[in-house]
Amino acid sequence: METTTVTGWPTTWAPVTSTLTFSATPTGTVTPTATPGIIFNLALDGSSTNVTVVGDIAYLSARGAGLHIVDLADLEQPVLLTTIPGSPDDVAADGDLLLVLEVGAENALRAFDVSTPAEPRELLVPPGIRSDIFGGVAIEAGLAVVSGGSADMTVLDVSNLNDIQILSTRSKDLGFADVTLHDGLAFISGEVAGNPRFGVLVYDLADPRDPVLA
Repeated sequence: METTTVTGWPTTWAPVTSTLTFSATPTGTVTPTATPGIIFNLALDGSSTNVTVVGDIAYLSARGAGLHIVDLADLEQPVLLTTIPGSPDDVAADGDLLLVLEVGAENALRAFDVSTPAEPRELLVPPGIRSDIFGGVAIEAGLAVVSGGSADMTVLDVSNLNDIQILSTRSKDLGFADVTLHDGLAFISGEVAGNPRFGVLVYDLADPRDPVLA
């Protein structure tokens, strides 16, 4: 199932879609024309920090208000199904697993079974996972990474929703901000651009118990 993540939306949530039409000339040239427009506008509480979409369900992290779960089956009439209390900064979802990150919390990562999106079931997460000052979370193929901000980076096995485990942690002398996983690699944004040791770092997760810089 395809998951799409968009960052930086305002609190009044207004995704934009484009309708593409095509015209063909006798020579076979195809010219696309786009007519963008707002197809819905759903006002939600809090300061939006991130959103991810799985199928017809959107998960919106809203600092100060919680994690909003929205049904997008009818894009002209989206429905707020429920809100998980908290003050999340990032969110990641894959299948029935939802991960919610709250920067600065004693236990920064929370996990939920969202097989019934309107009734998320909180899962046990190993204690001690930190994310200080800033940070991000991502999931791919049964692995999750919490970048940690100025705290340690954490790699987790999330293949079994009822037995989430920490596989490894990595200390570092710079802050790790956002993280994206792709084809077994973790792409992490460093805290400062313009310095060769900052910018984007890539970790190889072939052995998630011993991630190494690629």
